[in-house]
Amino acid sequence: MKTLLVIDGDLSSQTQIRERFEREGYDVFVSSRAGGTVELAVSAKPSAVLLEQTLPDGGGHDLCRALRRHITAPIFMMSARSEEPDRVRAFDLGADDFVAKPLRLEELAARLRAALRRHGARERPDALASAAEPGKLTAGCFVADTGARTVTVSGEKLPLTSKEFDLLLFFMKSPGRVFTKEMLYANVWGSGFAGDTRTVMVYISRLRKKIEETPNKPKYILNVWGVGYKLNCGE
Repeated sequence: MKTLLVIDGDLSSQTQIRERFEREGYDVFVSSRAGGTVELAVSAKPSAVLLEQTLPDGGGHDLCRALRRHITAPIFMMSARSEEPDRVRAFDLGADDFVAKPLRLEELAARLRAALRRHGARERPDALASAAEPGKLTAGCFVADTGARTVTVSGEKLPLTSKEFDLLLFFMKSPGRVFTKEMLYANVWGSGFAGDTRTVMVYISRLRKKIEETPNKPKYILNVWGVGYKLNCGE
């Protein structure tokens, strides 16, 4: 599956992009801030990146430079400022294309398809997570049925609420990858991070009570201290 990383502090723009490209079959990761995004890009290995020039906690230009040191995927810089100096600077820092806001989503989609063709992007298999059957996703002992919205662990069905299913499924799509609370909130709840980490923490606690033999000593949903959480699919 093609993976798209969207870094945009404008929540309306972020939502429009996400909905448009999910309809085209992309697995979309979103972030509203520069902080933690390089780590997300390294773990997610996106097919392409859409990066807003101005972010709440830093400039997109600096982030573009940092991303380019770690990934080879096409980077599209987005901005309402589209004067020639802005474009030239973006290209000099490693961007592959520059897109003016307000976005023309169909043109953006066409540009992205062309960029992926040029870079020889192909569907990336994941060694830990697979979807051998339509509607099924497997990550270690976890098996999700996305149509029925159920997950089994070692053959036993979990009694998950709708949002617990969404959170676990998100982890299952990227086993072993570390996500900050901000990233989990933005990708599972579908909105920008409002600064309250308690929602994510509450749902992590609920999931652990349902999937872990000893919730206070988890072996599946692990804390990565100072960063966030990851799904460990090892037995």
